[in-house]
Amino acid sequence: MIELAFLIKEEEDKELKKLLEQAEYQFVDILLEQINSIQSKVEDALQDDFEELQELIDGLLKNFGNKQPTEKQIRKFIKNRSFNSKLNDQLIPELEEVFLLLLEAFQEFYESGGQLDKQSESYKELSAWLNELPELLQGTTDDAVVRVVGKHYEKDDEEKEKGLSLAALWIFGYARARTIAIQELLRMYSGSQFESMMLDDEVIGIKWRHADGVKEPRPTHVATDGTIIAKGELFYINGVFLRYPRDPQAPISETINCHCFLDPIYYYRYESGAKRRTFEEKEVLANRIYESARNRKSDIRRVAKHSGMRKSDIKKVYRHMFINEYDLLSGKKRFDPDIDMAESWQRLFLGKNVQKHDIIMLRHELMESKLMNKKGLSYRDAHKKVNETWNYENALDEYKDKLEGK
Repeated sequence: MIELAFLIKEEEDKELKKLLEQAEYQFVDILLEQINSIQSKVEDALQDDFEELQELIDGLLKNFGNKQPTEKQIRKFIKNRSFNSKLNDQLIPELEEVFLLLLEAFQEFYESGGQLDKQSESYKELSAWLNELPELLQGTTDDAVVRVVGKHYEKDDEEKEKGLSLAALWIFGYARARTIAIQELLRMYSGSQFESMMLDDEVIGIKWRHADGVKEPRPTHVATDGTIIAKGELFYINGVFLRYPRDPQAPISETINCHCFLDPIYYYRYESGAKRRTFEEKEVLANRIYESARNRKSDIRRVAKHSGMRKSDIKKVYRHMFINEYDLLSGKKRFDPDIDMAESWQRLFLGKNVQKHDIIMLRHELMESKLMNKKGLSYRDAHKKVNETWNYENALDEYKDKLEGK
C-alpha cells in the first residue's frame, strides 16, 4: 500500500511538472521541490488537527449526549487547538523563504536589480495574507466539522451510539494538502514575479498569460490572455481588479486553481535570448499609457516633481500630447500614441530610470505647443523649428545606441 502511494505521488509530480513546463513557468524544479516540502508540512498539520479534533468531538458528544449542540457551541468547543500555531511556526516561514528565493531567481533571470521594499503595499498585503492563512484554513475545517456534527444528530439513536469518526473527511486528506501547497506556492511565484517587475526600472508594461493545458480553465482568464497593461495599472477581470494571478486581495473565486502568470515588457532593453517586442505589443502598450495618462489625475503633479519643471509647463505639455486636437495630415485629431514618447512619459510618471531624452521630450513638446497654439504654426513647421533646440529623436537615438553598445 505504501509503495502504491509513492507510485501515485511520483506520477502526480510528473504530471504537475509537465503542466508547469507546458505553461511556460520558470524554475519548475524549484517549484516541485517546494510544493512537496510544503505539502508534507500541511499533511502533518492536518493529521495532528484530525487527532486533536477527534478527541474534542468525542468529548463534545459525551458532554451533550442526545441534546444537539448549537453551531455556536460546537465552534466554541473546538476553537482552542494547536492548528494555527503549528502552521504559523512551520508553514508561513517556509512560504516567506520561498517568496524571497523566487524573487532572487526572477531578478537573476530578468537581469534586473533593485532592493525589495518590505514596506511596499504589495509586499505588506502578501504578508498579511500569509498571516491570515492558518486562520482561513482552520475556518474551512471548522465549517466541515460543524456540518458533520449536525448530520450526526439527524441519525437514529442506535447510529448515534456508534459515535462520530472524522477520519474520512476530505479536510484532513492528501488532496487538500496538495491543493494548498500548489495554490500557495504559485501565489508566492506570482507575487515574487510581480515584485521583480516592480523593482526593474526598465519594465514598462506587464502582459497577462493564461497557462496552456489547464483542465476546466476560467473563460474570463482565457479571454485575458495577452492583455497588456502599463506598469502601475491593474488588470480588470470578471469585475475584479488584480495586480497579478492569485493576488491575495482578489476574491478566492478568482484565485483558487488559477494557473496564469505574467510576462514583462521592457522599455528598450531585452534580456539575452528574448524576443523583441512585436509591433502589436508596442501599439497596445502605447495606447494603454496614453489612455492611462488621460484618465489619471496625478500625472501633471508627478511628472513636474520628477522632471524638475514647473507644473504650469507640464500642464501645457500634457494637454499638447494627450488632449488637444490639431489639423494633421489625417484630419483634425489628437496625436497618435507613440511608443517611445509613451515610455518617456511613463518613466517620468513613475520617477524611475528617468533619462536625458525624457526631459528633452518635455522641452520639445512645451516649445512645440507654444508655437502651434500661440504662433499658429503647423505641426510640421513647429516640429522642425523645435528640433533646432530640443531634438528628441536625436537624443532618443543616442540612448538606444548606447543600450545596444554602438
